[in-house]
Amino acid sequence: MQPSSLLKSAFLLSMLSQGALSASIHAGGVNLTMTYPDYGVPPLRPEWNKYLGTFKADHTPDIIQCLRSGEWGQTFDDGPGAPTNQLLDYLQQQNITVTFFIIGANAVAAPNTVKRAFDLGHQIAIHTWSHPHIPTLTEAGIVAELLWTAQVLTDIIGVTPVYMRPPYGEIDAKSRNVIRGLGFIPVIWSNDSSDWDDTVSVESVKSEVDRWASDTSRPPAIGLEHDLNDREAQLARYIIPKLMSGGYKLKPVAECLDDPLPYRRGLDPTAERVGRSAAIAPSSSSALPSTTSAAASISASGTTMPTATPAAQGVRVSSSTRTQVGLSLAFLVAGLAFLAQF
Repeated sequence: MQPSSLLKSAFLLSMLSQGALSASIHAGGVNLTMTYPDYGVPPLRPEWNKYLGTFKADHTPDIIQCLRSGEWGQTFDDGPGAPTNQLLDYLQQQNITVTFFIIGANAVAAPNTVKRAFDLGHQIAIHTWSHPHIPTLTEAGIVAELLWTAQVLTDIIGVTPVYMRPPYGEIDAKSRNVIRGLGFIPVIWSNDSSDWDDTVSVESVKSEVDRWASDTSRPPAIGLEHDLNDREAQLARYIIPKLMSGGYKLKPVAECLDDPLPYRRGLDPTAERVGRSAAIAPSSSSALPSTTSAAASISASGTTMPTATPAAQGVRVSSSTRTQVGLSLAFLVAGLAFLAQF
């Protein structure tokens, strides 16, 4: 094949591959039309300036455990990540719903996964836009981290999450005042699985979980797990059945707090609190999201990791999309055969 033909083939391959990828991205039907910030502490939108300087001291205790013995608030932080869809499959098989504390930048990269989790009955909550150390931020920075995440999650699931978790569990008086002042409820944890910490062996993680499960008093708890990588996803398949065998009932955080209204109608702190049934279905379109530039995932240890594309993260593909991809591949083969003649 001549060099010019090779270039033509490469161009054709590129175009058809992009078409197949686009079809995969939109298989879930989520269409994000707003332009979202890049990864990092985002800028404050002008309409949010009204909140600055209005926050009052709030001494409401942070949530660290469920209300009753024998109940475990099951949570996963930092996603959606590459294994999140497989984790959703597993949770569905086990008939378990949990709370996902979502990083806003990762939600932009995988909106269909977030929507799928919500549709399966899981609680969606806020974990900031870029996983910063919140106490180190200015008031404006905290507002932007929270409201941009609330915005994209609202755009995806149709309601605004009320619950949030500060990255690293770090919260001080200033950040608590802002979080509570914006109408969000901070959730920490009582039991850290250390699934995120590569310096802690898998065997050590399992040993600690065994200890929790064997405690016959079954104190009320909220656990900390993650869904960014395979280690974390595999450990979830050990931790969940082990806790259940020990007599714990695993629930989303809002459910174990007897809160039937974990969302609200919009970003305004005074907006009406609602349940998941109030969600407005996001629109469907074949148009690409206006931005997917937030291209980083952050682990609980603060390490920056490349974000998989929505297709790589396992976005579910409908039968119509599989047909589109199949046709693309068929045209690719035919095109390469044609170009090979020159």
